[in-house]
Amino acid sequence: MRVICPSGQFDTVSAVASRRVFPAGDPAAQTAQLVSEHTITVTINDVPSFEIVCSPTGLEDLVLGRLLTEGVIHTLDEVDVLYICQDGFRANVLLAGGKPVARPSAAPEKIPTCCTGNRTLADLFGASERPAQIVPLAYRQEWIFTLARELTQDMPIYEATHGVHSALLMHRGEVLTRAEDIGRHNALDKVIGWALRHEVPLGECIVYSSGRIPVDMVRKVIRAGVPVFVSKAMPTRQALELAREFGLTLIAAARPDSMVLLAGAQED
Repeated sequence: MRVICPSGQFDTVSAVASRRVFPAGDPAAQTAQLVSEHTITVTINDVPSFEIVCSPTGLEDLVLGRLLTEGVIHTLDEVDVLYICQDGFRANVLLAGGKPVARPSAAPEKIPTCCTGNRTLADLFGASERPAQIVPLAYRQEWIFTLARELTQDMPIYEATHGVHSALLMHRGEVLTRAEDIGRHNALDKVIGWALRHEVPLGECIVYSSGRIPVDMVRKVIRAGVPVFVSKAMPTRQALELAREFGLTLIAAARPDSMVLLAGAQED
């Protein structure tokens, strides 16, 4: 695969004047740090496919991760070229052999930053795109607590604004990469795309998310073949049912001192 993307940096945080108001006393002038919203339009084999509202970091990983977790591709070999324009507003993807795009649309579908896809459990996977069952991964309890401790470490946008979600990718006890984004789906796609681009076997990985877990987040992890999904928050009942159906280990409310195992394999 050939990746062509800008090397420049985009504005991710902006400083604005504000006033902090207290129950008693005069307001205090201060500078507030706000995250930036960015929209990238993704075209696949000349078909405008979707727009993603995101934070303008790790755009190549975001696009690759989205292609994998939405079932457009299954391996990196299916992508010939990924091109992202200089301003980061457009991405062009050429699939190997001119593979047709599933569910093409004349107008790109805009993907929101946080909301669920409003899908019911029964139609999450069509018969032709149903993913394989998850192969359980033996993990160590301390790995989960390490992820919980490191969730906010080395996250500069979060540190400045407290206005983004975070995701981490762990392989055999080592945190390999982390991502920030205004959308929890995007942050998850970024670490999965990074693993795909760096040929890290996702079947040996654990992903950690700062956000809540609806069914579409679980669906992404299952499609990527990641065996252990950890979150700081709790899942919906439907998300738990889907995890159990596919053998995904689902760990919620994971903090440095405790976690809740809801589905899947016990620790090694």
